[in-house]
Amino acid sequence: MDSRTPTRASAPAPTGGRVPRYSDPAYWRLDSLQAPVFENTGPTLAIAGPGSGKTRTIIAKAVKLIHENRGDPGAVALVTFTKASAAEM
Repeated sequence: MDSRTPTRASAPAPTGGRVPRYSDPAYWRLDSLQAPVFENTGPTLAIAGPGSGKTRTIIAKAVKLIHENRGDPGAVALVTFTKASAAEM
């Protein structure tokens, strides 16, 4: 393979009954204040100071809900008011 050829990530291996890593708050490096938001299955409004991990927490929650088939990807809305958060999303 040429070093300029991009590599493609392989599909995750079957979990064999284990919890997939993206369903684990530790995978997303969420702290004890962010983890309850991640575990909540209802609508979420994250209000916190700059650099507190709001965007990462909400993205982690959306990925988890979609992957667990509890959220339709076409029905998930993530709203932000900064260009930096929008770029991260």
